[in-house]
Amino acid sequence: MGCNSSQATATSGPEAAAGEDSAERPTRGISQCSSASHLTDADVDKHHERLLKLKELDQATKIPFILVELRGCGDEDGYIEICGKDEYGVYEALDNFLQSQWHCKRMDAGDMKKNTPVPFCDKLYRWKEYRAQGSDGTSNMGLATMQLVDFMCNTLCWTLGVINGGNVGAHGEIREQQVIFKAPHPMNMVAGHIMIELRSAGYIEVCGTDREDMDILHNYLLENFNAKPERGHEQFCNRYYSCGDNIFKERGKAGENNLGLLTVQMCDAVVDKLHGWSLVTMNGGNYGEAGTHREQQLVFRCDHHPLREAPPGPESSRDGGYIEICGRDVEGIYDKLGHFLEQEWKCSSGVELREAFCDKKFKWKSKDFTESAAELTEFFHKQGWQMQVCSQGTVKIKGNPDSREQQM
Repeated sequence: MGCNSSQATATSGPEAAAGEDSAERPTRGISQCSSASHLTDADVDKHHERLLKLKELDQATKIPFILVELRGCGDEDGYIEICGKDEYGVYEALDNFLQSQWHCKRMDAGDMKKNTPVPFCDKLYRWKEYRAQGSDGTSNMGLATMQLVDFMCNTLCWTLGVINGGNVGAHGEIREQQVIFKAPHPMNMVAGHIMIELRSAGYIEVCGTDREDMDILHNYLLENFNAKPERGHEQFCNRYYSCGDNIFKERGKAGENNLGLLTVQMCDAVVDKLHGWSLVTMNGGNYGEAGTHREQQLVFRCDHHPLREAPPGPESSRDGGYIEICGRDVEGIYDKLGHFLEQEWKCSSGVELREAFCDKKFKWKSKDFTESAAELTEFFHKQGWQMQVCSQGTVKIKGNPDSREQQM
């Protein structure tokens, strides 16, 4: 996967400028490697050569992948980028969908010629139907994501692989969501999807089209989250709930919160109450103007997966120096994991839990997250557990705006 040899679209050049304010169009005069440096001519040549090699490698892959990136810069101000192989006519189908359903405008994404700036994607669109409201992170990113998933999966038969998102920009004010799909499979025509967003601002959003199962979920939220359905948010999600007091909790300056615990409870409820549904992917981060509101997106698929009834057991590690464990203690996994953490990572157990935000907690001297994730995955695989999702990001906590957190 990566940038292929895209050609400038028919709407590039002066024609694309008609009716479009110049301040709204992406400027391609200078490619930036980061916010602190610019690409020299030598760098441009190097990156073009690298992209051409990646293109050759990509042609050898047998299972195609495609990435659709949704980026919201502000209310009615967004862009969509597409990268990957144009297999099974997916680019044309996406082009028709984005222009007819979302009223996007196709733009010039660049090409692989050495005398042009380095292309950042294969296809680029202006997206003015991105909506954002208020200061608590309310947006239609989740709803748009699920509309895209329904089209790609139920109409084109591609398989949802991963959803990953976060905040970018100098002040984290730009919201970005990456959705990865892999080669089509006929099963996807009948496999529905539901997204549940848990928002620490005190809200839960549900996006999907399966009314019967969403009604079951509705009753669960009323009983267990003291949730109240609210109207007037149809442009942001299919169902919007405000939660009772003390549902979402946090304390201290080390990023302690109960979002992981609520995540496990929600996963267990979906598997137990909704027949045939299983967790596909998970994505979390900080949102809102100040970046202090936590959000967790959980996407479930109705695929009757044989392992769907296996209970989830997420582990969360933070730069703040803690490891939190949530989930059912199946076949003594808590004792086995505790022994591993104490012997191999020299963690200390017995961390005092005033009001429990997790099921078990360890003090941890943080180290490289990639290495830690690999070691933890190896441990669980030896116990017969399967890695389902790994979500990592930089979260804002009091006194440390750049603390990292990883959920597995």
